[in-house]
Amino acid sequence: SKGMLAALRTLFGSTSAPRSRGAILIKIGRMIYDFYGSRNQVMPRHRMVGRRQALSGMPALNPSIVATGTYYDAKISHPERLVLELILDGRQANAASASANYTALVKSADGVLTFQPENGAAFSVRPKLVVNAAGPWIDDVNELLGAPSKMIGGTKGSHVLLKHDELVKSLAGRMLYFEADDGRICLIYDYLGLALVGSTDIKADNPDAVRCEPDEVEYLLDSVRTLLPGMAFERDQIVYAYSGIRPLPASDASLPGLISRDHSAPVTEPDRNRPFAVISLVGGKWTTFRGFAEEVAETVLGRLQRSRKVT
Repeated sequence: SKGMLAALRTLFGSTSAPRSRGAILIKIGRMIYDFYGSRNQVMPRHRMVGRRQALSGMPALNPSIVATGTYYDAKISHPERLVLELILDGRQANAASASANYTALVKSADGVLTFQPENGAAFSVRPKLVVNAAGPWIDDVNELLGAPSKMIGGTKGSHVLLKHDELVKSLAGRMLYFEADDGRICLIYDYLGLALVGSTDIKADNPDAVRCEPDEVEYLLDSVRTLLPGMAFERDQIVYAYSGIRPLPASDASLPGLISRDHSAPVTEPDRNRPFAVISLVGGKWTTFRGFAEEVAETVLGRLQRSRKVT
């Protein structure tokens, strides 16, 4: 019941809701998930099982669990390849498009943007419109564009990859989502033969200074030790650790987990010193990238008074 109250408080705008959940709330959430996916349903619906059946299917789980829920989700094992395919699709749609990699914006004046490549001569453009898709660096880029903003309130998410054959075998292709002691939802899954464990959720203002810190490593290891008490988890099993910033909207929420994961594309209108508008892509994730991109494309086409040629 406490978990359900937390969900309701969050739904109605609370910024300090407790984060414990329970089997009833998870069941309701899975039912809603099934409902939204029912129109194009291709996978089985979720199912919930009690402690005894859950432990018979995965004996390594903590025996104090109440129940487990199973549902089907998606996994992108090589996101960089998907990004490359998106770039190739864009080039195919408009062969006149140009890329400028490893380039810094060094000047914005009189409607002209000047860029300095890491290797090569500087060049300038006079844009009609700028789309700022810099993720956690959106506010930094807007400052350079002459459109100062405070749109981003990023949070850091750290992960570790473990060489743990026993765990990988126990997973048997499954991904585990579970609640850590502080209410944060963590996950474990097989990633190319290693066990990926994540993630933390810590407010972070400087994306250039983000690292997976020792206390985060211990937090993740402690979380899996609690979930799977019959297995050993030590630092020397860590093959790789990494951290990234979620480009979430600026928020006064007391806990990072209460910050909205929704996306938006606010427009900073032109002024006398900057004759072009700036559209900033705030939030978003792989789950929604296609829909978000379409929304932004419609905004861009409308402002440029152009018609869509490619869907």
